[in-house]
Amino acid sequence: MCFQGNSASLSSTYVKHQLAALWENAKSCALDTTKGGAPTGINAPVKSAYTRALYEYQYPSVSQSPSFQTTFDQPELTFLCDHEAILSLKPFMRSTAPAMNGAATQASSQLVFRYRVPFERTSVKDRSFGIDGNAPVHTIRMLTLKLEEATLIGSMMDQEQATTRSHLRRYLGFLQESGHHIFFDLPEFAAREKVSLTDYALACDDTKLDQYSKGVSVLGTPIDRIDSFLETQWAAARNLASEKRDGLAASIAVFDTRWLLNRPAHTLCHARIEFNAPEIKALCSREVVLCFKVRRVAVFSSAAFSDDPPLILDDLTIAFVMNVMKYDSKIGILELDFSTARYIPGISPSAKKEHPQFPSLVALLSTEYLDALLSYSYHVIYRPSIHTATSSVGSEYWQPIHQVGNDYRPRSHGRTLIWFERIRDISLSACDQVVTLSEDAINFYFRSLQIRSGQDHPLSRWTNDKFTATFNPITIRLLTNRKVIVTQNKMVHTSLSDHFWNDKVTGTSQVVGSSLQWYNFDSVTLQRWLFPNHHLRV
Repeated sequence: MCFQGNSASLSSTYVKHQLAALWENAKSCALDTTKGGAPTGINAPVKSAYTRALYEYQYPSVSQSPSFQTTFDQPELTFLCDHEAILSLKPFMRSTAPAMNGAATQASSQLVFRYRVPFERTSVKDRSFGIDGNAPVHTIRMLTLKLEEATLIGSMMDQEQATTRSHLRRYLGFLQESGHHIFFDLPEFAAREKVSLTDYALACDDTKLDQYSKGVSVLGTPIDRIDSFLETQWAAARNLASEKRDGLAASIAVFDTRWLLNRPAHTLCHARIEFNAPEIKALCSREVVLCFKVRRVAVFSSAAFSDDPPLILDDLTIAFVMNVMKYDSKIGILELDFSTARYIPGISPSAKKEHPQFPSLVALLSTEYLDALLSYSYHVIYRPSIHTATSSVGSEYWQPIHQVGNDYRPRSHGRTLIWFERIRDISLSACDQVVTLSEDAINFYFRSLQIRSGQDHPLSRWTNDKFTATFNPITIRLLTNRKVIVTQNKMVHTSLSDHFWNDKVTGTSQVVGSSLQWYNFDSVTLQRWLFPNHHLRV
């Protein structure tokens, strides 16, 4: 499929060409009427006005002396996200000015009015032209502009422009009345499980963001309030990171991969990422771009983080588009829906993004990092103060959001294990504190110790003049008699002397003579390694 599997650009071109063709038809009809080809019939004037609507408009529409009349250049439609598009109307304003000889001259100037227009995509399945009903199913898709909900971008205008704006509000209703708000979208000639992806937001770039994101509120909350809240959260996390207590609690400011386990091979295995305060840019009131301002990325070759100097990436902006929702109708808490997060490659292009490690960085941020942020409630992008919250009471402040026709696919979640520091110095007063640890928790802890210590640490490898042993992580089994069995799995031993083990551990093979032998133990259980007098601390 074209364009990395996203049909958004194809769909956009398809709809735009329909709009252009309808405008050409309207222009031809208007010019034909001007030449004397007046429509005939009782309803002909109204039908003709509908046909010419994209090219010319007058109010009232069938009056002999209209109070407003203008013609339009070809309109433009720009898709921002999966909820809204920008409709640009270009009326020609005519004015009369006296000439030098006393005769009046006509001057024409063009204005541009841009509107944010919500839209929805619907589909109808059809099985036509088949024999005995065996024709393949195909889907007819429709795109409907909600012109009655259009909002004008910008408000600085003179008196003449203000008058034109008021008439254009009626004009938008007239366009919808004449049926110019419905377009065919790309048809789908395939089974349902093979439906192509159409995600307009992924085609967003810096130009669109700079031009159309200013002044847009997110579910009624201004962007500057959201950015101020995020900056406060980031500053608090940066101070927490300096205390070196709970690493992931500061993940919005600093992220260290040593806190993760079972990381997939496509992500950075050993890295420390430092961030500046994140930034939110609104594509529409329900879909935003979350920009991670990466200040510095240090990539190491091992979990010891001892490279000097490490591989460095710096000054990067990595953007993800996602939906936003209100958590509480009365308080007004805004949350990002990380399940809808998609990486946008067109935001802040940089030569540094050609670095071989950059795809791994994006994979890490889009899975494990977002999981960590969600675990510590950093998906909350705005929480108003108590005074602000109590002033917004009533059902009129909350309207449910119905997402229609979104084709984006949910993001992949990471499969890593995230460690949390839950036991802290707290006062329980007269209450008793009971803390329990499961076998899985302890075994995962031993695994994390080995990963963070590196391959040359005694937990992973031990060597002396007699033999060399490599180890997998320690596993334990808790017994009911306050004891524990510690198991060391899949050890490989090399010995250069006879009978080295001397009955310390019973194996399945023996050393013969002085030749080099490999001892392969599927499971060597140290049955006597118990803790009768000590508690196992983790």
